[in-house]
Amino acid sequence: MVNLFIMGDSAQIRAHQEAITDFEDIILIEHDGDHLSLDLATVDGLVLLDVEDKDYWIKAAIEADIFVLATHPIHRQFDPFKKMTQGVQLSHIHIMSLGLHTEFCTRLIKAQAAIQPASHFVIDLDINSSSQTLSRESFSDQMALSFCDLLLATWGPVDVLYSRMRNFFHSGPNEDTMTVFLTMHNGAEGLFMLVDSSSPHSTGRIRSYSIDGQVDISTALAFQRNDLRSYYRSFINAINGQSEPLLSLSQVAESYQLLQWMRKSARADESLSKRESR
Repeated sequence: MVNLFIMGDSAQIRAHQEAITDFEDIILIEHDGDHLSLDLATVDGLVLLDVEDKDYWIKAAIEADIFVLATHPIHRQFDPFKKMTQGVQLSHIHIMSLGLHTEFCTRLIKAQAAIQPASHFVIDLDINSSSQTLSRESFSDQMALSFCDLLLATWGPVDVLYSRMRNFFHSGPNEDTMTVFLTMHNGAEGLFMLVDSSSPHSTGRIRSYSIDGQVDISTALAFQRNDLRSYYRSFINAINGQSEPLLSLSQVAESYQLLQWMRKSARADESLSKRESR
């Protein structure tokens, strides 16, 4: 039997509890996030959903040598993320991403397999951060990192990109529009767009074009029941010493680096190669 503390908003926690209700080897214990009342020595793992102080809890879990399952982002910046995870056993930190190992990704992979390799693709995210419990900055990063995961896993490494970022709908340091033109290592070209406005629902759309056809697939930007079950089963297997994370820390680091690269290009207002992005 595996005991897990879970933190997040009540609706998220209910969805997770319902998704794994028939997992007889998991006890999911809701915690209010009070730093003083959490005894990590009493559990086998920590589940961090949309809470703002994930970096604090992950550091505490690393020190206590317990496993962590968390949604993006686990840190706002790439360099602190690298420092926080340096030397950590790879099986100890698991990241849940909307961009990998979900029902939507399975549909995308199946659709992509039916056409020739794509020469052009468009990733279009329409989000509404004001409807979330996370801060606008954290929610925007969550969506961007998830689809950086998808972009890199589907089309491979990026060679050159040019990014434009602006604030049209919100004040503050974080952009609410992102438009990124990408040239991939395999010769494909792509467009990554994120708009944070007043949409009633956060949605994602992928369009992919090849010489013999195209893919056009959309999704609500939320974990489905089977997505949660897959991530929990992998997490429990890792705690029992039977598997590694579905999404490795090295893959997560590549997505952080790509998002940082996008922002650096936007600040410089110029195209940047991978070498220039560092």
